[in-house]
Amino acid sequence: MELGIDVEGRYVLAETGEVPFNPDLDEHVYRRLAGAVESVRDGRLYLRDAPVLAEVEAEKASLEGRRENLQDVMAALTGGRHARVLEMLEEAKFGLLGADGRLNRITALARRLAAAGPLKIANGVCAEIGLPAGSEAGDVGGGGPESAKFYEPTFVFDPGGDKTGKSAAKGLAEFGPFDSQFFTPRRPRITVLTPRAFQGTVEVFMDSFRRGVPDSKAYAQGFARKYRLADCDVIVEPFDAGPRDAAAYRDACLAVAKVPDRPHLAVVITSEEQEGLHGDDSPYLVAKAALMGQGIPVQELQVETIRRSDPAPTLDTIALQCYAKLGGIPFVTAAPRTIPASW
Repeated sequence: MELGIDVEGRYVLAETGEVPFNPDLDEHVYRRLAGAVESVRDGRLYLRDAPVLAEVEAEKASLEGRRENLQDVMAALTGGRHARVLEMLEEAKFGLLGADGRLNRITALARRLAAAGPLKIANGVCAEIGLPAGSEAGDVGGGGPESAKFYEPTFVFDPGGDKTGKSAAKGLAEFGPFDSQFFTPRRPRITVLTPRAFQGTVEVFMDSFRRGVPDSKAYAQGFARKYRLADCDVIVEPFDAGPRDAAAYRDACLAVAKVPDRPHLAVVITSEEQEGLHGDDSPYLVAKAALMGQGIPVQELQVETIRRSDPAPTLDTIALQCYAKLGGIPFVTAAPRTIPASW
């Protein structure tokens, strides 16, 4: 915070008391994901999505170890000259986790085990440790298998290939989807089928789906704005059904399929209680079969997911799935480099 980094919206770690004290443990073991920073007042962080702590002293918390947090802190520390440092870190990480690095570490471990002699694994049975298959010469590069480095894909957000990015989420927010210029329908109709007991919760959630979550980094724009649509019509259709009433789900789905203005997409609300049901007893399977049999794409959503304290990440994921099921192309990846002929 003293570096000028805005911590609101970021998840932090703190000692939550969930790990019993043990003098032999490192102090960092006691830190757990405490929640996301809702606001900062008088040196204290007030949290949301926080199962244990509602607030914590800023000096006793640390940012979650995500890549974007690391980049923002490094940018502040170096005055924006952090690109080369990040490149060096990536090179060092690949040297440790890449194929060559992994094989070298495994080979070194095999040598240590082999030096100890055969391992007795049962009465009268011993196992002898040798070098990894394909590394007879000892070290990588000395007769071992070949390896090559593959880079993360570049996402493309327009047919001309001019709008690109390394992050699909950031690219969609900035450029919109790949097919935004020719996608139809411009105002899709989305019908939400929900048991009446969940109606209020579902209506609030779908309103956020359409309008967005204010001040949210994950889903502030809403479905229509993010995917460059004219708008979208969301119609919530409640029906009477218990958790095991698959027939009521089927009837509700078939009724929606018969209306003059059929939906372009149906969202069906289920619950965790139904996960163990199969075949004709499963509301999810019955609803999906009924709607897809009528040519209507289906997006299933559990009510427990809707009830999470921070709906923005869930909404962002659901919106992407809905756009794809409406026939849209959110993004494509740039053609990869040619793989060597020897592969």
